[in-house]
Amino acid sequence: MAKDLGGIDFSELLKIANSPAGRELMNLIQKNRDARFDEAMHQAETGDFSQAKEMLNQMLSTKEAQDLVQKIRGDQ
Repeated sequence: MAKDLGGIDFSELLKIANSPAGRELMNLIQKNRDARFDEAMHQAETGDFSQAKEMLNQMLSTKEAQDLVQKIRGDQ
């Protein structure tokens, strides 16, 4: 399994992203993104992940997102 130095298994991440629930979750995130989200992602590109983590935590705390996360966990 290919992992980077941070321990991320990219093959597993790709499998999750390509699952039906993973695609639904990505669509949900895209649907709810705004200028603050875009700025947080830009800061993450420069190495500051604090705002990106906060934004994703907010988005993932919704009932709809939690249901999709549970589906993803069940698919593994």
